[in-house]
Amino acid sequence: MKNFLFTVIATCTISLAVAQPHLTATQQQATDMFKAGKPEEAIPLFKKALAENAADLYSINALSILYYNSSKYAEAYAVAGKGVTASHGEIPFVSMQSKAGYQLGKYAEVIKLVDDYNGKNTPDAGLLYIKGEALQAKGDMQGALTAYSQGIAANAANADPYLGRGKVFSELGRYALAIKDYDKYISLVPGDAGGYSFRGVAYANSGKSAEALADYNKAIDLNPKDYLAIFHRGEIYAAQNNTAGATTDFNTAISLSPNYPNTYCQLARLYTTTQQSAKALVAINKALAIDAGRADFYNELSRAQSAADHYPEALAAAEKAIALAPKDGEGYMWKAIALSNAGKAEEGIAAATAGIALSPAYYLLYTTRASIYRMNGKTAQADADDAKAKELAAK
Repeated sequence: MKNFLFTVIATCTISLAVAQPHLTATQQQATDMFKAGKPEEAIPLFKKALAENAADLYSINALSILYYNSSKYAEAYAVAGKGVTASHGEIPFVSMQSKAGYQLGKYAEVIKLVDDYNGKNTPDAGLLYIKGEALQAKGDMQGALTAYSQGIAANAANADPYLGRGKVFSELGRYALAIKDYDKYISLVPGDAGGYSFRGVAYANSGKSAEALADYNKAIDLNPKDYLAIFHRGEIYAAQNNTAGATTDFNTAISLSPNYPNTYCQLARLYTTTQQSAKALVAINKALAIDAGRADFYNELSRAQSAADHYPEALAAAEKAIALAPKDGEGYMWKAIALSNAGKAEEGIAAATAGIALSPAYYLLYTTRASIYRMNGKTAQADADDAKAKELAAK
């Protein structure tokens, strides 16, 4: 999407919203501060310009975008809203208020803003992209697909709707379609690392690890600070048993984005699988310190505690995972493992059976129950569960 602020600043004109060939002294000062890379000094000057003229669309537009670029989304939303009213719905203000509203979680308001504009004007691809994001955030995947497809129909040269639609297809597990949209996005914006990173995830989820690795490497070449591409490359390395490469990538990703909890979780798993339980516990507890509401993090904590022979703690972590995601069988798997390790085989079998009832396609639950059966001399039941696990894994 076009960043209108750069049009404003570079040309010293509001262009799309209102013709303004001459800047006031205050506007010029504010513009000079922005061009000098001093947004905190530009903001009060643009506010002063608005105090001098409340209908100053140039300053409204610039101020709203300065707020947005400073992550002050509430301020950006409010100021852009004044622009929408004063300009009678010009697109720079509608676009900025929609973008800020999305960041604030005002999804219904964003959808209405876009629909109001497109109902009175030629549909705008950029606005339809924002609408798609809002619908996707609300969980309306079909609505998001429709909005992105409408954006593509409105302007096939706008790359963003392809990216948005690719993300929805990927989330729905329709990876071939996602890859096709990412291909188009990359063809339109070949210098954007994000396109390669997202396509890499789709390739990885399709079982095409070589293609995924190539895309992650390309994304990192384009943007060495793309922590998500580095993180996902680490996942590929871990799956390939490249422990050194995975450890380096996970730690690099953490240094670039220390508040992204998934990296700590994957690092914990790597440490657990390489018998470094103490490090695993440190890593997973860092993930939980960032987001204590994730059942998958408690499952990983249970795994690490079991590996460290801390069976009561492993059981407690599994119970927490079950409480957070009561319809997901994985928590029951870790509960079964903790109970079995603590010498409570029958309770472990019952937990695994409960997990299978919730997630009958999750083959590791059968593997877990088979192991408990086998350790307790129930060979026939173990063989049956192993056969079922093999059948499910083949799918």
